[in-house]
Amino acid sequence: MPRFAALRTEIVSRMNTQAALMTLVVGAVGVVTGFVIKGGEGKGGGDIRLLLILPFLVAAAGIYSSTQDHGIRLAGAFIRDVIWPSLSTATPAPPSWEHVMKDFRDRRKHKRRVLHLAYEFLAGAPGVLIFGLGSLVPLAAVGWKGDLDGAGEWSIWVLGLIFVVSYAAVAYSTRVLDQPLDQLLTTPGVGNNSRSDDPAPTRETEDPPEFPGGEQSAG
Repeated sequence: MPRFAALRTEIVSRMNTQAALMTLVVGAVGVVTGFVIKGGEGKGGGDIRLLLILPFLVAAAGIYSSTQDHGIRLAGAFIRDVIWPSLSTATPAPPSWEHVMKDFRDRRKHKRRVLHLAYEFLAGAPGVLIFGLGSLVPLAAVGWKGDLDGAGEWSIWVLGLIFVVSYAAVAYSTRVLDQPLDQLLTTPGVGNNSRSDDPAPTRETEDPPEFPGGEQSAG
């Protein structure tokens, strides 16, 4: 199963990238915040407006982390909807982790509402706390106590807010990929059990075509 192994490797690689991003962001927030605090104590640092660095840095890292989440979910969807059915000849099909994760994200599959809420909180908390609050709190602090002067500084503040909103939109959009591939694509690629009206090419063997290889995360 080279395709499955390649996709699982890609998923792990993307998850490692997300973990590294979180570590870097936490470090950057600590350094900038510490510099501002020391400056406020008269130890030679910057004023509170230096926090304007963080909305751009943290939100940009959050956007990149969310793109990794997009890739993770797409790879998981391909395993769930394309590879697994082609490997599952038994009836009923053997258990699939990707199907379990998809069902866990569907509130209709939970016997108790609180279980789904707990899952949503635990799944989204790292991204919200690190990328969301890590970019929004500095922005709010600067807007409240930053004594911004002139249109230039306020323009930077507004641009930082746009970055934060963009991160929130990109992060939320990953939920779209929880649907089956045949509900996302009108014409999946050849060999993907397509519903296209075009006739599938004939093959001399029963093996499906090889696909280049690249499910849960933080974003």
